[in-house]
Amino acid sequence: MEKGPKRSERSDKRKTPRFQSPKHLELLLQDQTGGPPRVMRMRDVSLRGFYFFSQVRHGVGSMVRFSIPFEFPATKTRTDLLAGVAKVVRCDELDPKLDPLSGERFGVAAKIEETTHRYDE
Repeated sequence: MEKGPKRSERSDKRKTPRFQSPKHLELLLQDQTGGPPRVMRMRDVSLRGFYFFSQVRHGVGSMVRFSIPFEFPATKTRTDLLAGVAKVVRCDELDPKLDPLSGERFGVAAKIEETTHRYDE
């Protein structure tokens, strides 16, 4: 009996490529409870979504408002690289032994539903 291809040999079915998030790129997140945006650490981002780490569980189907700010190194000016609303599609509990000092207990995948772009003229 012949087995299918190994996981590493399967083609990636994502519609857009994911990019590992640079350390200087942060995610500002505001959930439905309101309050000030919180800075979250991102693992990766694509044109359709992003994956971030959180200390609290986010319910699948819940909506979050986000912005990904960018600081221009030469001028130190900040602008939103991308902002909008995303829908949580997965929330995985993380193994606390992997990174016990971070306090990040969940890995969250979110699909971008709506974006707003602001350009300075």
